[in-house]
Amino acid sequence: MSSVFHLVFFCFSDFASQSGKLFDLLTCEKRFHRFKDAEGGGGHCRGLGAMQWEQATFDWLNEVLARSNVRPTA
Repeated sequence: MSSVFHLVFFCFSDFASQSGKLFDLLTCEKRFHRFKDAEGGGGHCRGLGAMQWEQATFDWLNEVLARSNVRPTA
């Protein structure tokens, strides 16, 4: 398993987004997450969707860490 993982975000109404280009250039394990305006994730850099960003990020982290040997220490 690779030790490099990337989560790339895209907001449909982000006029300056180049996340698709970044995603295409990555050669590691990656995921592309799209935020929709109708779900509250619109705006430049997903500025209007903090809760959606947090949910997507922590869901992704849970999946990545569950497949790794990383375990919390007490």
